[in-house]
Amino acid sequence: MDRDGVGNKASPSYSFIWMNLFRRCAAVLERCTHHRDFDLHRDFPRLRRMYAAPHRLTALDQYTPRIGDTGRAGDPGLISVDLETTIDVFERFGETWSAQLAHRLNGNTVAGLHTSVFDADPEGVQARIATVVDREGPLALTSANLNGYGLAMLRHGTGEQRRAAWLYYGRNTGHGHRDRLNYGLYYRGMDLLPELGYPEYADGKWPKRAGWTTNTISHNTVVVNRRAQDNSWVGRCRLFASIAGVRVIEVGCAEVYAETSDYRRTLAVIDVSASASYLVDVFRVAGGDDHVLSLHSGDGTVSTQGLDLDVQDEGTYAGPDVLCPRRSGRNVARCCGGSAGGRSAAWFTTARAG
Repeated sequence: MDRDGVGNKASPSYSFIWMNLFRRCAAVLERCTHHRDFDLHRDFPRLRRMYAAPHRLTALDQYTPRIGDTGRAGDPGLISVDLETTIDVFERFGETWSAQLAHRLNGNTVAGLHTSVFDADPEGVQARIATVVDREGPLALTSANLNGYGLAMLRHGTGEQRRAAWLYYGRNTGHGHRDRLNYGLYYRGMDLLPELGYPEYADGKWPKRAGWTTNTISHNTVVVNRRAQDNSWVGRCRLFASIAGVRVIEVGCAEVYAETSDYRRTLAVIDVSASASYLVDVFRVAGGDDHVLSLHSGDGTVSTQGLDLDVQDEGTYAGPDVLCPRRSGRNVARCCGGSAGGRSAAWFTTARAG
């Protein structure tokens, strides 16, 4: 378990299974009249930190990033963020964030909140949560860098004008994809750069899983020498700053490609108004003979400005004689890699080293 309270899987779905199972074990031990020497909450402080992890990864109160084998492409939903656990954490530890989160998950009200029906006063928790929210205000997540797990969440705006960008630089193994320095973007309630999430077929024999879904080329990052990244645990954060109007992070991790001496991304989100921001993305690569920067949007038409693109009439990026299975030979630079999960376009910028 890392210092952010996340289990050792890249996928939030799998990592948070740890928290849910430990919570059940702790409850069983608390009810046991024998073996009173065992108390998971007392003896393992990181379990308390695990409870805070799921909501720290979220954006817009709607999304947990679909990192690795998590969920479906573009599908909203929070992973392991639930009202019952949140209320239990508040009653047990009195955490401010848990009172605010319970209030938010309950539709910004305390009406109807309760603890176990076996408690003497199940509805007494309403007044206690209301006191915290009145004193501290409602839940307002700010930008954060979870550098134990390897995720930066750059949050901007308030209310319906909230937007967020995330950069993932954690492990690319353990139900993870080869996706170091991959990033995503949320705006006006939409996932603008949806991840593929869980593969359609979770076995080791289905070619598309290895060749596309978990491969580096299907993520918003750089492919070097036409191959997937090497297995790696975590990148190195060189810069993280968050001030009014500007959030920025820079992470390097040259170890994902043995042939590179620099593999580094700088991502900045700058506000231009209360409802809009622009994103600056600088990716530096030194080493290798072939660099491909992928960008995968939702379904729709993409336009470019200031780029001198070469049209490839036949085949795919894999070669003029290698056809796209979904488009029967149309140019992969305009139509490759459609997914049943709701993401249909892959766009590549290529560069030769030197």
